[in-house]
Amino acid sequence: MLNYARIDAGLGRDKYGSIYDILYIGDALILTEGASGVAAEAIVILSKGSKLVKKVIQIFNRVNDPIDAITKTLVKNLVGKVKVKGPVWKTIQHLEEHVSKRIKKGHLPKGSTAEDLNNKIKQIMNNPDNEVYEYFLEHFNQKYYVFSDNELITIIGEDGLMETAFP
Repeated sequence: MLNYARIDAGLGRDKYGSIYDILYIGDALILTEGASGVAAEAIVILSKGSKLVKKVIQIFNRVNDPIDAITKTLVKNLVGKVKVKGPVWKTIQHLEEHVSKRIKKGHLPKGSTAEDLNNKIKQIMNNPDNEVYEYFLEHFNQKYYVFSDNELITIIGEDGLMETAFP
C-alpha cells in the first residue's frame, strides 16, 4: 500500500468478486494495491470533478503472476537502461526543478542534489522486492511504469524518460 495517500479508504468487490481497496483524494491520482489470496490487483483511480474513472492494472513483479512477455521484456529493458545510464529526464532543467520542488516540499533533505535523487531512483528500480505497476489511461500516448519502495514512487514512460518521483 502506498502510504502517502491514505485519506478515505473503502473496501469493495469488482464484478468477479475480487476484493480491492479504493482511496480517494480530490482530483489526485492514487495507486493502491489490493490482494485477496493469491490474486493481486491494483486500482488506478482518477477523479475528474464528479466523474470517477478507474482502471484495474496488474502488479507484475510478484512471482507466478501472469504477465505478457512483451511487458516483462519492456520493464527489464527500462530497468537495465536506468541501471547502466541512470535515469534520463526530459531535460536537465526539468530534473533540477524537480529536485528543488521536492526539497521545498520536504520530500528530500536540504542540500540534496540531482545525483542524490537519481541514485535513489536507481535503487528503487533495481530492487526486485519493490512494487511495479503498469499505468495507462486512454488519453495517454504511452504506458507508464510505477516503481515503489513504499517511501518513494518513481514513474517512467515506456520511452525511457522519467516523469516524476515523489513520496
